[in-house]
Amino acid sequence: MVLTLAASVCAEQPVDVQVKTLDGQSASGTLQQWTDERIRIDTADGPRNFPIERLVDVRHPLEPTRQVSAAGSGVTLRLVDGTVLRGASATADQQHVTLVRRADDDATSTVVVSRATVASLQLGADSKPLERQWNDIRQGEATADRVVVRRNDALDYVEGVLGDVDADSIRLDLDGEPITIRRSKVYGLVFFRANSPPLEPQRATVTSSSGDRVLARQLALRDGTVKLVTRGGVEIEFPLEAITSVDYSAGKITYLGDLEPQVSRWTPYFGEAKTSAALRSARQPRADRAMPGGALLLDGVSYDRGLAVRSRTELVYRLPGEFRRFTATVGIDDRFRPRGNVKLSLIGDQQTLLEETIAGSDEPLSVDLDVTGVRQLKILVDFGEDLDVADHLDLCNARLLK
Repeated sequence: MVLTLAASVCAEQPVDVQVKTLDGQSASGTLQQWTDERIRIDTADGPRNFPIERLVDVRHPLEPTRQVSAAGSGVTLRLVDGTVLRGASATADQQHVTLVRRADDDATSTVVVSRATVASLQLGADSKPLERQWNDIRQGEATADRVVVRRNDALDYVEGVLGDVDADSIRLDLDGEPITIRRSKVYGLVFFRANSPPLEPQRATVTSSSGDRVLARQLALRDGTVKLVTRGGVEIEFPLEAITSVDYSAGKITYLGDLEPQVSRWTPYFGEAKTSAALRSARQPRADRAMPGGALLLDGVSYDRGLAVRSRTELVYRLPGEFRRFTATVGIDDRFRPRGNVKLSLIGDQQTLLEETIAGSDEPLSVDLDVTGVRQLKILVDFGEDLDVADHLDLCNARLLK
C-alpha cells in the first residue's frame, strides 16, 4: 500500500525538522510541505526538496515539547505487528483493549484496538531485572492466554482464557473454572494467537517522545496531527510535536551483520596445524559486538551495529544486485589502540573497490563505495606490519543502501 502523507503547516507555527538521505546528505530547516512524494524544507540556503524514496529519516533536531505519557511508567501495549504503545492505564473486554494516554498537561486520549491485534499488555513500570524473563514468557510458545505474576524478583505465569480486565481485577477461565485475580499482583498479560494475522509492508517506523514505536504502513500529517495506520491496520494519532523521528529506512538499508556470509574463513598467523577448535571459534567475526564483548568502540564513539573482525579473515557475501552503496566507519577497536595494523580490502565481483592499511594510531576511516550491480562482495582483513597483535578491526555501521 502506498504511504500517503500530506501537510499543511501554518507560518504562525513553524515546525523545524532534520532530514537525512540514503546518500549521506542531511539538512535542517522549517517544514514547508510533506506529501507522498517529497518533503520540502526551508533551509538557511533556501528551499530544498527531498524525495521520500531516498530518505532515511526525518526528526526534530531539538527535544520535542510534548510528552504523551512518560516512558517507563504506566502500561505498555504491544501489538502483533510489532508496534509498541505507552499509556497511563489500560482495560479490556471480550472485543477490545483500551489504552488511556495522558499528556504532560493532564489532557487524556484513548486508543481502542481489537483484541485480535494485541500481543501483550505489560501492566506495570518497566523493570530491568525482570525484562529478560518477561520477554522469554511473552515470546515463548503458548497454548492459551497467559497471566504473568511477579513473586519477589521472579516472574511466573498461569495459562487460561482471559476475560475482562478492569482497574482492579483480571478474570481468567482456568480449565473451565472462572477465577478473579487482583490486578496489583499481575505483571503482564500475554494474548494467545493460534494464527498470525496478515500484515501490510512496513513503510516507516515512527517514534514518539514517550517511547512509542509504531510500525506504520500509512502516515498522514494534517493540521499538526500525525495520523498513522500500523501494519496490522490499527489507527493511531499523535500531535506532531510529540514525534521524535520518522524512520524511512525499512527495506532501504541492510546491515552486513544481518546477512549470512557465503564464506567466513579465519587463518591463524602461525598456520593451522595446532589451532584448537576453541581458538578458531573465538576468532570468528562478531556481528553487532566487539571481539571482547560489549559495543563496538571507535574514537570514543559506541556503535550498536557493525562487524568485529580479526586478521586474517575473509568474508564473502552474495548480494541481490539491488544495492547502490556500501558505507561503514572502520578502525581498530579502542580497547586495543594504539596497537593493531591490518590491510583491508573490499572487492566487488573481483574488482578492488578499496585497499587501505588500517593502524591503531590512525583516525577512523569513513568508507562510502559505489556497489551498483555488484553480486559478490568480499571483505579481506589481512595481516599488517605487526604479526596479528591487537588486530581487532571494527566495521561500524557496515551497511548496504538501495
